[in-house]
Amino acid sequence: MKVSGLVILGALTLSACTKPLETRVSSAGKTAISPGTFETLKLPELAVSDGLKTATDLVVQRLQQKQFFVESGASLLLNVTLSSRPASLAVVEKSDAGSKQLGQKNAKAKNNKKCQPREDKLSVVLTGKADGTIIYHGSAAEFHCAQPLSDVIPFLAASAVADLGAPRGDYVVKRKSKN
Repeated sequence: MKVSGLVILGALTLSACTKPLETRVSSAGKTAISPGTFETLKLPELAVSDGLKTATDLVVQRLQQKQFFVESGASLLLNVTLSSRPASLAVVEKSDAGSKQLGQKNAKAKNNKKCQPREDKLSVVLTGKADGTIIYHGSAAEFHCAQPLSDVIPFLAASAVADLGAPRGDYVVKRKSKN
């Protein structure tokens, strides 16, 4: 009986570690985009983290798979942002018109004593340099506890660029967690 109890405990532990992760994706922009060239937004070296460098490289690779290529003086500008914040915080924008919640607050964050969950978010904006028109805006965000940001970035980059040329609005993609 003790052996079967350990097997059950082990199975429960593994199933808890493999619950699906939800990637919240948002995309908007033009639906008919011809492949072309772009250049990346140049930021001061001190403002660029290793995570942002990795994220930008992965987004550029995804764009190249969609026949968009880096070229100096291109008509499109690519801006990639990466953020990580405690999940117990809500991000609120206040203006004369009122308040608008920009980031989701994870209700489970304050109940989990073992770790402090965080929200990782990657955003991609492709803009026309001549007139500032947003050609495409995509973002992907996930809540995490133990998984390092470096492991999350590839999924966020792929999800943020996935709808280029065919934006789908807001939706959720589920995938299995490593942790």
